[in-house]
Amino acid sequence: MFKKPFAQVKTTTTIRRSDRKKLKQKVAAAFNLEAVDDTELELLVPEGLQSLKFSTHLKEPGVVYLSVDGDPLWFTVGKKPEDLIPTVYTLWKRQSLLPIVSTPPQVIDALIGGADLMIPGVTSYTRGLATDQLVAICTTRNGSISAPLAVGRMALPSDELADDQRGKAVRLLHVWKDHMWDIGSKPASPPETQINESPTAVAVTNDAKAVEPPHTPKSHIYSPDEVSQLLHLSLLNAIATLPPSTFPISGNAFFTSHIIPSRPAFPFHVLPPTVVPQEDPSVEVQRAEIAMKNSSHRNLNAFLKAAEKSGLLTLKGSPKQALTVTGVNAKHAGLEHFRPFPSVGQIEKKEARREKMEEEQAAQEQLKNMTLEIRELWTPHGSTVALFEAFEMSTSEPLTLSDIRSAVNAYLKKHPDLINKFDPAYVTLSAPDAASETLRNALYPPTRQGDDHPEFIKRTDLMKRILTHMQEWHEIRLQDNVCLRKGKIRHLTVSSKARNRNKATTLISQIEPYDMVIQPEQMAEDLRKICAGSTSVTNGRTKGTHKVVVQGKQEKLVVDYLVGRGIPRRFIHED
Repeated sequence: MFKKPFAQVKTTTTIRRSDRKKLKQKVAAAFNLEAVDDTELELLVPEGLQSLKFSTHLKEPGVVYLSVDGDPLWFTVGKKPEDLIPTVYTLWKRQSLLPIVSTPPQVIDALIGGADLMIPGVTSYTRGLATDQLVAICTTRNGSISAPLAVGRMALPSDELADDQRGKAVRLLHVWKDHMWDIGSKPASPPETQINESPTAVAVTNDAKAVEPPHTPKSHIYSPDEVSQLLHLSLLNAIATLPPSTFPISGNAFFTSHIIPSRPAFPFHVLPPTVVPQEDPSVEVQRAEIAMKNSSHRNLNAFLKAAEKSGLLTLKGSPKQALTVTGVNAKHAGLEHFRPFPSVGQIEKKEARREKMEEEQAAQEQLKNMTLEIRELWTPHGSTVALFEAFEMSTSEPLTLSDIRSAVNAYLKKHPDLINKFDPAYVTLSAPDAASETLRNALYPPTRQGDDHPEFIKRTDLMKRILTHMQEWHEIRLQDNVCLRKGKIRHLTVSSKARNRNKATTLISQIEPYDMVIQPEQMAEDLRKICAGSTSVTNGRTKGTHKVVVQGKQEKLVVDYLVGRGIPRRFIHED
């Protein structure tokens, strides 16, 4: 959740004593700490606690509670702000605060990178865990367990972990060394403890509701012959999806680009090991274990030669030189009944797609927040000043179309004689009263030639006539930045101009009103890369204005670029 920096961080505020008391009660109730000494609760919710509002890179709102030293202790995020989540800093103060799910030390790097904890990566867990329950993630090694290094929610009940060896085990919320961690003082991690002496084991034993100790699933390790078998199955898995056009290909490229990604993502389902050591609970099948150096083959050439001898591959070259795979035997007996299995490459691609989707969603959310908001406004001017005084409205503040329409409707409602009795869609301008005269003079100001006006006017024409006699303004807003300018907003113009028979240029003009999001020089540089052509900036017809010139007819690319920079499509005119 915090693998990327916060999108927005506001100033910290010290919470009131009454709010801190409520927070302490909430922590005690949520984490079964009613019976503990108040001194320990003071450690978890100390005096001087501060709150800090933030937004994640996915624009989810949240609040983090900081100690006096600036260490994040608790946070809430998303749609359930009432759910308090402890940080790693808090878990190090009371390591038994949450039930434990453990994993090998190598997995922590993947968690820091933003991955969730997958089921094959679980080495032990506390029984009786429910879906969405908060858990702490520790590492186990040589009979020792680390302090909690991450916190997340169970993706499924713990009862299903032993049966279902695929998918997510824990959805990660916060991990050691992420951007939430970076807020604080970053102390050294507490020392590891023996599993039978760990705080978690003591907490589970002493808890009247928890009667079962942490469960450690069996660990597996493969012999060299079994690694060779897995590599052979990976070869079959690769061949099953490769087109004939892949060959010829060098042996090294074939192994690294096709066999390695085709290794089983869940080896135990493909080939259970014959030896299951029980003495070391930290042993776990890792992808790196299924490697040529751990097999019974001496090297890659020996592996490829064995495949050639079985009739699966055809090779070119001598064993002492680099071999080339020239083809495969699609009718080989090993391929006839072979069923492809989920591969390491497929899992990695799926994870990459998920990360790309998250990044695109974040980019879209950021684009949404970076889009210009443009409002057309008007102020009373000339003959309409008296009318807006009659409306009892300000004659100096800019008004929206909705404001003006509401004022007109209220005026007509206040003076019903102005509405035509036979057709309410018309307004009477010739009535002998002050209300009609005020409206008439605003729409048709008297001149030296006389007072020339129609007897009736349609309501729609009435609005247009009022706006005609008012001063136009426009407001451009980008997040907290607001620019109010006199005059009608000029549309940004994109046009093509033919230079010769086979040559054309694209011109972008009237850029200045949108300088909050783009400058001419930056636009020219960006479009040079996007359109793969030369660009330049020239002076416009009016002093202080500029035009960007792009080689070729590039209207679509230019418009897409401008919309992507936050300029609303309705304010881009294609000439």
